Amino acid sequence: MYKWLIIGGGIQGSTLAVHLVKSRRASIEDIAVIDPHERPLECWKRNTSRIQMKYLRSPSVHHVDTEPFSLQTHADKSQWPEVFFGRYKRPSLSFFNQHCETVLDEIHMDQAWKTGMVTNLRRANGLWEAETDTAGTLRGERVVLAMSFSHQPSWPEWAKPFQNSGIYHVFDREVHDVSNESLQMAVVGGG
Repeated sequence: MYKWLIIGGGIQGSTLAVHLVKSRRASIEDIAVIDPHERPLECWKRNTSRIQMKYLRSPSVHHVDTEPFSLQTHADKSQWPEVFFGRYKRPSLSFFNQHCETVLDEIHMDQAWKTGMVTNLRRANGLWEAETDTAGTLRGERVVLAMSFSHQPSWPEWAKPFQNSGIYHVFDREVHDVSNESLQMAVVGGG
């Protein structure tokens, strides 16, 4: 039995796990992070790599750690070139990801990680029960839903007829790497 069931191990779920452990509201043994991917932030890394993101849109104070300037402190200790960009010190994606891995290693996130998809959630005997497709049923006092919509691409009605006809959604798992192709591309949407 866990104190916390965190469903989703992306940026938000990972940030919550870090906060709970570093604020001593829970130990890592009190937390189960349930996610269909093998590792934390796997979907984030796939999608940001796919679009060849170089720098985040967010400033340096937005990250998974609890201290606001943790990313800048980490940069001061490292030898990374071109860590930040612009007035708001937007971090490079590679540095941001490396910082995330360091912070998640500090709290031993791997001990809380449960690879699987939650298939059902119910309240029973004062606890939450999360049924999963691979990790069995996990029980906890509290549940946090931290899933993204990246596993369910949202296609506008006008684009649906063109699916699989040369138009792709950044969240499609089957989209191949187009970085080496000489294609004309347009990006619709700025999210």
